Amino acid sequence: MKNGKRMMAILMAAAMTLSAAGCGSGESGTTAAETAASKTEAATAASGTRAAGEASSKAETGENSSGGFDREKAAKGELTAAELGVTVTSTDSVKLVWAHNGSSQSASSKGYAYLEKLIEDGSNGNIQVEVYPDSTLGTATEINQNLKANTIQMGCGNVGGLVDDSLGYFDMNGAMTSREDALKLTESGTEVRQYTDKAFHNLGFELLMLTPYGFRVTSSYKELKTFDDLSGLDIRVTENNVQMAFWKACGANPTPLAFNDLYVSLQQGLVNAQENPYNTIVTNKFFEVQKYVTETNHQMFVAGIWMNKACYDGLPEDYQALIKAASAAAEAYLYQVGVEEEENAKKALEEAGITLIQWSDEDYAKVLEAGKNCWPLIRELAGDEPVDLVMKSLGIQ
Repeated sequence: MKNGKRMMAILMAAAMTLSAAGCGSGESGTTAAETAASKTEAATAASGTRAAGEASSKAETGENSSGGFDREKAAKGELTAAELGVTVTSTDSVKLVWAHNGSSQSASSKGYAYLEKLIEDGSNGNIQVEVYPDSTLGTATEINQNLKANTIQMGCGNVGGLVDDSLGYFDMNGAMTSREDALKLTESGTEVRQYTDKAFHNLGFELLMLTPYGFRVTSSYKELKTFDDLSGLDIRVTENNVQMAFWKACGANPTPLAFNDLYVSLQQGLVNAQENPYNTIVTNKFFEVQKYVTETNHQMFVAGIWMNKACYDGLPEDYQALIKAASAAAEAYLYQVGVEEEENAKKALEEAGITLIQWSDEDYAKVLEAGKNCWPLIRELAGDEPVDLVMKSLGIQ
């Protein structure tokens, strides 16, 4: 029944996609994306809308994210579409189906709603973004498969091997030990961010946003007093080769499970622990079936939003510029949300009677060492270049 519902939702998304200008399925000889691109070229030649082209260029190079609008205002979620600094003259009607497996009640969904509003308002309602959270259109893997097929236009979530092994350098447990470290890899203009833009292009995606959201921690049914208590722990992990290897290096028994099956699996004892950012634990009420949260801080959750590249490339230039500028504003907002919600989530867990555990420096060093032991695997999966760029950016010898 669950699979039937997913299939129906995906077919519905596909039907909406085929009816939308600018993001065709790519199956016919002349796609809607190609048609939209041709229309844009003709309109630009006729009207000389150079402002749209300049805005698009700024968005591509990151100027909008670094100074094209009031970043402080964006971080508060108070920036309006009119303040993005992008002039939109196109009137093409476009529908973008956006699917993800995050909770509609999560703090990050506020950032997604903020981006949706900026895009819709900035296009005078001509771009409509339809968001399907809570794994409505499938698992993360299924969503990315449909993104590549352009039956879904936008996706988001944890950037790394869960998206594709070529992005496994974001799974380098033991590399990023602070948000400041993460910003050296994710901010617009950094070497790793530029490399990542190209890596997404190679996958058929356009990367719209990238930001550190918070460290992943471990919730469990039993108390994990030290690193050695990870030995034999039945823990749910994402469907990610590197994370499987990491938890095995910690002595645990990792089990990959779809996120939407996690609560029931914890409740029934199929697994006894899981790892996610603090806010995810609160939003999805894992504290109802867990007693402890240990600050393993083994990996930074780097959140991203991406789009089918053929769809993006087929949009008018001013729409592209709007989407990039709006994404940069949402990036600033989501970063701030991540900082604030981590603290709020900790308080909420303590109020719910959950015990928060912090390990000694010695135990945490063992976590970092287990992570570094997996770097050779990441080199095999993602290649030497991105791993070397991460190490160079973080000053790791």
